[in-house]
Amino acid sequence: MTRTNESPMNRVTVAYSDVLAEVFDRQRLALALHPALATVKRVRAEETVTRFQRIDEPVVVGDRTDCAVVQVEIATGVVVSEPQRNRLAQTVVEQVMAHLGATDAPVHIAVEVVAHNHWGRAESWRP
Repeated sequence: MTRTNESPMNRVTVAYSDVLAEVFDRQRLALALHPALATVKRVRAEETVTRFQRIDEPVVVGDRTDCAVVQVEIATGVVVSEPQRNRLAQTVVEQVMAHLGATDAPVHIAVEVVAHNHWGRAESWRP
């Protein structure tokens, strides 16, 4: 096998309520988030992977179950400054709202940007 890449891999995880499954354009959201992430210094869109997780029974604010939830975690291999995190979080919220169709449920959106320096270098291998 030969090494093909030694760049930090950026990971975006979007967890969303099952009630949003039919009104949430996940593919387009992922394609919009990758360039947004590239606005952060040393983060490249082509080194970003996005995965989606469906949440069956979210509970928000005590025992309230009528809310829809979208939780976005962005993990980078580089340190992201507080102003960059704030701008990125705002962009993510805007993109989620742009790719979310009509729903009767109130939507709770949370964004977390973390840098995992202990990851080392992500490597891809091919035979």
